[in-house]
Amino acid sequence: MTEQQKSIAIVTGGSGYLGSAIVANLTRRGWRVVTLSRTAIPGSIVCDITDPRAVHAAIDTIIKTEKGTLRACIHAAAAPLERKEIMSISFKSFATTVDTTLTGAFLFATEAVPHMVPGSVFIGITTQAIEPNVSYASLGAYVIAKQALRSLLRLLSIELVPKHIRVYAVAPGFLPGGLNRDMPQAVLDLLASKQDVNASLEHAAKLIADLCSEPEQYPGGFSIAMPSQTATPL
Repeated sequence: MTEQQKSIAIVTGGSGYLGSAIVANLTRRGWRVVTLSRTAIPGSIVCDITDPRAVHAAIDTIIKTEKGTLRACIHAAAAPLERKEIMSISFKSFATTVDTTLTGAFLFATEAVPHMVPGSVFIGITTQAIEPNVSYASLGAYVIAKQALRSLLRLLSIELVPKHIRVYAVAPGFLPGGLNRDMPQAVLDLLASKQDVNASLEHAAKLIADLCSEPEQYPGGFSIAMPSQTATPL
């Protein structure tokens, strides 16, 4: 086995729109990819990322059964997007969104990081909607959860320096599928006239795979904004 073939990557939400693209890109590069997903798909472990016992059991299974070294963790799991003002959503919607995005990342990190070797990478998927001067009205708890995730990643980027584990927040631009599959065609056409939305999915997946596979090109502790690919300190 080459060093790359011995490398294990875990992707939460690996059956999703962006998650499946990340899995495919890493697999093409020779990574051994295991996904944590609510949906049973080939190569996946069914896991509720918000359940401490489920996450512990899933990571324990991976470490005991997979041949290789855990070198990458990507938190791409996301709850359904509710397009309502924050004061109009239910507590259940708020809790589900925050738990999937933030609690899931916390549980994933606390269970997986102790098994990661120096030079490994932990990545959380945020959104450009949390960047300055971006309008994000009527997205329920989505932006709140992503802002909180970015804060968690910022702390991890500091605390994991002694372990030499790199941490990134990857913030994709608008993606035409996944959480946005409910958008009217007219809106998709308007956005397509402003950016190449069809290329943005593969662009995001490629950048994430690059962060995992080419550590010398990307120093740790940065937020990677998409699709402009500009880097700003966490």
